[in-house]
Amino acid sequence: MKNEDYICYCGFYCKLCQYTYKLADLLKRDLEHRHGDRYAKEEPEFWKTLSSLAVEPKGSCRAGGCNDWFPCAIRKCAKERGVFVCPECDLYPCHRIKTLAGGSAYNLIFDGHRMMEIGLDAWITEQEERIKDGFHYHMLQCEQCVVPTVDSENDRD
Repeated sequence: MKNEDYICYCGFYCKLCQYTYKLADLLKRDLEHRHGDRYAKEEPEFWKTLSSLAVEPKGSCRAGGCNDWFPCAIRKCAKERGVFVCPECDLYPCHRIKTLAGGSAYNLIFDGHRMMEIGLDAWITEQEERIKDGFHYHMLQCEQCVVPTVDSENDRD
């Protein structure tokens, strides 16, 4: 898979989220070791969510990987507008991107402007350097992401 396949329509770089998988997988294995199937029986929703997080991502939403099934309004809009990534759109940052960025310490909007400033190839190189440095999105103290879904109140022009 090419590195640009790891760029989500919104501008996140999937490889910087993969740490979530590693942590979830570690937690799942630890709970199974310590408590057997107790969580699966007593907390089925928790276990279902943890199990879904513990699956190694196969690339971004554009490559049919992580959460490709999710009715993401950002992905739908980008495809309809014919942009490879949202920062290419004349409306960037739109309300969908602002909703996703929310109050996060990781500033998706800043990173999108950076992508357009230095170009996609240089931006990918920067993201790969971040990975080598051990950075991942979940290191930051941030609010829970709110991804606008198709036909929700956050999916309007």
